[in-house]
Amino acid sequence: MSSIGAWNNFKKSWRHQAAMQFATLSVLIGSFTVVSISALVHQNMERMLTHWGQEVKVTVYLQDAIQDSEKNKIHKYLSSNKMFEKVHLLTKKEAAEKFKKRVGQYLPGLLSDLDFDNPIPASFEMVVNGGLSSSSKFDKLYDLVKEIKVLSGVDEVSYGQGWVENYASVLKVFSTASIVFIIVLMSGTLFVIGNSIRNSILQRREEVEVMELCGATRGMIIWPFIFEGMVTATMAAGISLLMTYFVFAWQANLIATDLSFWNLTAKFEYLSIARCALIIFIGAAIGGMGSLIWGRQISSGWAAAEANSHYEK
Repeated sequence: MSSIGAWNNFKKSWRHQAAMQFATLSVLIGSFTVVSISALVHQNMERMLTHWGQEVKVTVYLQDAIQDSEKNKIHKYLSSNKMFEKVHLLTKKEAAEKFKKRVGQYLPGLLSDLDFDNPIPASFEMVVNGGLSSSSKFDKLYDLVKEIKVLSGVDEVSYGQGWVENYASVLKVFSTASIVFIIVLMSGTLFVIGNSIRNSILQRREEVEVMELCGATRGMIIWPFIFEGMVTATMAAGISLLMTYFVFAWQANLIATDLSFWNLTAKFEYLSIARCALIIFIGAAIGGMGSLIWGRQISSGWAAAEANSHYEK
């Protein structure tokens, strides 16, 4: 059957089963809206990690008794690593002057007459190349920091690990929970689509019987129902993206007015074209799969057998 015939078949289902089709479409819209919002939240959480990650600096504190050869070896190791850029050595004297300058802004004169043994260690300061653009890059940084800590002459490594680790952990947990939830939700969506197609098949059982008796191939018989499921799910996915956009616009406006001091509005974006296309594709695929699962019984003499059973009664 051609696509035109399948489209006519789709319109016939809406004419004869408007309530069922509308209920199915509504449930699918709700399901795909949840998926779209989850994808939107995940995308913007990664954007925030990227934004904040641009300001992440790594400081490698050196031991007081470090040898020049060890210091040069550490500097060479850090400079050759693509994870870092702008590797800068801060000597003990420079670190002390920097400390005095900062403290002097709040307590002028406190350290001017104070003669003390400088307790501040020398250090290497680096900027993460490209920032922490994703949680996977944080994992690489975490592993690299563990390697740096065991180098001879290194006392401690600091990179603001408190908030970075917490935020990355939240992002990982959210990603895992979203994937599990979406899988469960899509499994239910398969059942919803399948039930709708099953009703459509029963509604047109006589048509299927005639096609079976006329020797129509399995593909010719089942294609209109697969097409119906794909179109219905694709429509639901498209409408869900539109609804998600309205939710995004509302929330972005709320953040711009009530949380303007955080300057977060410019960091938020609606779903990328690639993610929108992926959601549409998933919708079409699930619609086709749900229809195929319930339509497999067709073209095996099912309709004729049902009719004979009915007549025997």
